Amino acid sequence: MGLRLGNKMAETVSSQQPTAIVTGGSRGLGRGIAQALVARGVHVIALVRDAAGFEALVGELANAEFVVVDVVDEIVAVWLLQER
Repeated sequence: MGLRLGNKMAETVSSQQPTAIVTGGSRGLGRGIAQALVARGVHVIALVRDAAGFEALVGELANAEFVVVDVVDEIVAVWLLQER
């Protein structure tokens, strides 16, 4: 369903650490929100539509993972919620 990319996978995240799912995490407002959350120590799961837009963020957002997915697809949205 989704292609996971990034620095830290969910199983290595502390259960005490807050986690946020950010759509549009590779650009614009979503990118800014992801950056602000990571700066505050939140584990971010950034949803991106295509892999091309996130490469620069992998090094910048050390406390994040990226999932290439289109959240418009209802099946994918359900899968994502079940993964958490």
